[in-house]
Amino acid sequence: MGAKRSGTVARAFGDEVKQRFRFLVDEEGFLGPEEDGNGFLAYHAPNLAITMVLDQRSRYARTLVDGGADGFAARTELTCLYVHAGLGPAQHVVWSAGTMHALMKALDSQVVALRKILPMLRGEGAAKLLRECHGK
Repeated sequence: MGAKRSGTVARAFGDEVKQRFRFLVDEEGFLGPEEDGNGFLAYHAPNLAITMVLDQRSRYARTLVDGGADGFAARTELTCLYVHAGLGPAQHVVWSAGTMHALMKALDSQVVALRKILPMLRGEGAAKLLRECHGK
């Protein structure tokens, strides 16, 4: 992948995340996004943080979930939560982000998955789900 294409994806990442994940603030009561300037954007709610990460070298965009339940703190990958919750196969959560088209497709699929998993992360089965996927 050329430097120009990689730079375009990196420059667009923050704006694309803010647009697509705005529902976290508008509908779900999260604060954010908090930006670190290095390809990380995070949204925060009590006992839950959602972080979008762009890795330009590996050409992927992933969503990480940090959650606490029953005294247990976990960092998990959205794809694992989606699969372990029985919502579908891992292939539904796209992460490849080598081009602008791929980035948008990845973020859109992650928004769909996150909307489906959020109620479960706030429900009774949250601790079990977080433990199953911690570190994966």
